[in-house]
Amino acid sequence: MALQKTTQHNSGIEAVNAYWKIVSISGNKDSLLVQLNAYKDENSSSDGVINSVEFSFQPELNTTNFIEQAYNQAKTMPEFADATDV
Repeated sequence: MALQKTTQHNSGIEAVNAYWKIVSISGNKDSLLVQLNAYKDENSSSDGVINSVEFSFQPELNTTNFIEQAYNQAKTMPEFADATDV
């Protein structure tokens, strides 16, 4: 699972259909900290990060897994409103 959306590269260049992937999730039942990295495409390596976002949220303990919850939470944020699941 990942998200796809156009984003700005850290250098200011637009990256069309960047591949956003969760690379880190940590926390506890009260709060999870999530790091999403953007890559040119799904085959890019970890040294090809073009942008990064961190956010936190309170997980629901009796529903879907934490990773799926994190992607769903990201899509509620204004910067990911137009993201699509891939």
